[in-house]
Amino acid sequence: MNGLAAIALLLAVASSSTHALKCYSCGSARLKEDFKANPEFKGVFDRRPLNFTDQCDNDLIEVGEAQKYLESCPKGDSCLRFTFRHTAKDYEAVVRGCTQRILLEDVADLVGVEELGCHEFMEEAFGKAQLCTCKIDGCNGNNAASVLSASLFATLLVALSIAMS
Repeated sequence: MNGLAAIALLLAVASSSTHALKCYSCGSARLKEDFKANPEFKGVFDRRPLNFTDQCDNDLIEVGEAQKYLESCPKGDSCLRFTFRHTAKDYEAVVRGCTQRILLEDVADLVGVEELGCHEFMEEAFGKAQLCTCKIDGCNGNNAASVLSASLFATLLVALSIAMS
């Protein structure tokens, strides 16, 4: 039975790396104008999310609405959830999407998005921010999933190595 479980686990991990990662791509509705005109946004974000909606502010995008917010990401990419409090304009907002499409490369390098999980930092243009990255379909749909996806993947690898030995 251990060998069968190990094979099933190996297939699950292998199949997740052969298809394009799907991430939610949306921004808080209040950000639509900022993405058009605000130079601060051009210094952080490479591309606009697919949609701007109040639904993006919710911790978990509802299942019925979920499909229209999903996009396929480039190979090797991760999902991103960027939450910040814009200090100058006094509002909180969320941006979700494929990391390589949403963040400028310099910003991604500075924040360290190659490490999966959540990172808090101060950003000059926005103030306090939290950036979460993960590599499971739809994992940027809520904050908890971003943290769990990294630990889940690590747990799977440990289980696989134990099963194979």
